[in-house]
Amino acid sequence: MKYKLIFPIIFIILAFSKFSAYSINYVTSMKDSLENLINRSEHDILTLHFSSILQVINSESLTIPDSNRIEDLYNSFYSNNDQFNLVELETYINGNKPIIVSWVSPTDGQVSFTWLTLPDNWDPDIEYPLYVDLHGKENIAEKKIRYMATPYYDRGDLVNSRCYRNKR
Repeated sequence: MKYKLIFPIIFIILAFSKFSAYSINYVTSMKDSLENLINRSEHDILTLHFSSILQVINSESLTIPDSNRIEDLYNSFYSNNDQFNLVELETYINGNKPIIVSWVSPTDGQVSFTWLTLPDNWDPDIEYPLYVDLHGKENIAEKKIRYMATPYYDRGDLVNSRCYRNKR
């Protein structure tokens, strides 16, 4: 009877260990890639974006679902997508994807972030109005990685990745 109970437990432990190690490689790869992108970026807005993603990832004690989202994020950054390239400024200027902006909250010391969607044909030398869209759909503080990564990959169970904006 003991052996019947031990084998399923060992199998679960081994499966969990392989899965975790597999995902952790993507976390490390994503962090290394972001560092590389920060160091070679010629645009302040992209440096802010890549630094913010890295700050959010580094602020969390990652769970397996977090690691899975980071894997999806990594794959989105390095996929051969005809519509957008997440390492190129044009992807963000044309409104295809939002920029992540993070900061440390002075209230509780936690890393917070938001999505910043640039206007079509954004020019850094022009001032634009700021439109704020607040929502209360879910507790983002508990799911930072999932929420942060949402606009960068296509999954049927997540919100539409196209951010809303006023086209006045």
